[in-house]
Amino acid sequence: MSKVKNRYTPWCSKEQYHSLMSYPTLISKEVQLYKLKDDIKFHKSIKADTLHLPETLKFFTSQENNLNFEKKVKKYLRSISKYDVVFHYKDNNYLFHTYKILGFIQESINALTLAKDFHFQKSTIGNYNER
Repeated sequence: MSKVKNRYTPWCSKEQYHSLMSYPTLISKEVQLYKLKDDIKFHKSIKADTLHLPETLKFFTSQENNLNFEKKVKKYLRSISKYDVVFHYKDNNYLFHTYKILGFIQESINALTLAKDFHFQKSTIGNYNER
């Protein structure tokens, strides 16, 4: 008779495994998680280059994003574009990590704008004055 292999990893018990697998569900109640759309296809055979950058910037701005920082970061994005991954969505190819970087920059700008807004601060701990 052959031994039945444990379907759990050797470094954790069954309970620990189930606990680990439940974290995404628990975390999603606290933070916003993103899932890629099903019609996004990654192309490992297509080499990423600077030709994909204008399309990526255009696509990012078409998603109702305010891209006032485009000129400031474009040369940096161009220099790292050769290390990026190309994905295909709605009949065009875009740079995946560049798109994510643009999103992080936009979120940071939005957070900074909110942090400077007095009306927003009034309803947060930012309004707390230590006496």
